[in-house]
Amino acid sequence: MFTRTLAEGFSAGAHVIPHVVGGARPIGSSERSRRALEHIQQLYLDATINHLDEVRRSDPATALAIAGRTITTTCIHRAVIGRDTLDGVSLPRWCEQVADMATVYLTTPDRGHRPA
Repeated sequence: MFTRTLAEGFSAGAHVIPHVVGGARPIGSSERSRRALEHIQQLYLDATINHLDEVRRSDPATALAIAGRTITTTCIHRAVIGRDTLDGVSLPRWCEQVADMATVYLTTPDRGHRPA
């Protein structure tokens, strides 16, 4: 639900995406963009915090934050490149796939730290 709502919102407001991700920015827009993205992240965390015990990562709160940022980023990417250029995948199917990837990440234990 979060993924679909966010994807639809960014698609509807695709004209504001350049102000969020870069390019020409009116004075003050960088701060507004940062606050908007922080607000989206907080809404996601507020909605998911009751499921913290279902997260199997070593740091569940950080894992939820990473998943939220990743979902937000993919929605922005989809809005920027246009919905008709994504291999013919419908929005509902795309949202389902993104949500599935986040679920697998959140419900899979860490592999442990490996040297780079």
